[in-house]
Amino acid sequence: MELRTSPSSFLAIRTLLGYRFLVLGYDRHGNKHLALTASVASVLRLSVMAAMQVELENASDEDILCSVAARLITLAILDTMHTGQRAIVHNAAPDLADYIAPEASEKNVEIVFTTASKEDSPPSWLVLPPFAGPSEILQVLDPRASCMVDFSSNSDDLSMTLTKILPLHCRKESLETLCSFKAYDKHYKSGATDELLRKLLLRAVNHKLVATPPSSLKTTSIGINEVTDNHD
Repeated sequence: MELRTSPSSFLAIRTLLGYRFLVLGYDRHGNKHLALTASVASVLRLSVMAAMQVELENASDEDILCSVAARLITLAILDTMHTGQRAIVHNAAPDLADYIAPEASEKNVEIVFTTASKEDSPPSWLVLPPFAGPSEILQVLDPRASCMVDFSSNSDDLSMTLTKILPLHCRKESLETLCSFKAYDKHYKSGATDELLRKLLLRAVNHKLVATPPSSLKTTSIGINEVTDNHD
């Protein structure tokens, strides 16, 4: 099938099949489709099985793309985690955290949100001094975690200190591991690839889509905020 693309992600998002661009496009009948692709262009040709038709009223293309991107990032973080495990999420935008927290709750995974800024951070978040040392952090934060995700756009002293106090087995994630400027495949057969990516999109779309599209994914600042900037 041929899709005339509308908005698409500026960065490729990590999936179980490698990094893929999220695109939204229209077929020749005007039907709206989402797809995870290895490249981005104004017109894409792909298998019918690789695209998923979406019919959502009162939701702009940008809102749909932002919400699905937020869900895909959430799944990249939490899909490998299990009941009873714990994750530390640092410097996430509050509206992106609104996607991560419910998914973690469903999986019975404990999430600790930390930040270096009191501004706009929810009361439940742990605010750490920007230049806190290991001993100061350990007084208020239990470092035992299976995963840490650092959404800081630039690595700073606090991010590096947090990383140092984590156990060796802790999986470390960041903007650089969750997103990429380039897409690549893990070399599955094309039919299997299409089916797996379609199932992943279905999970993302069927989970309270566009309830509150994350505004942090719509802006043009560095890092996670660039994920869904539009391609021309």
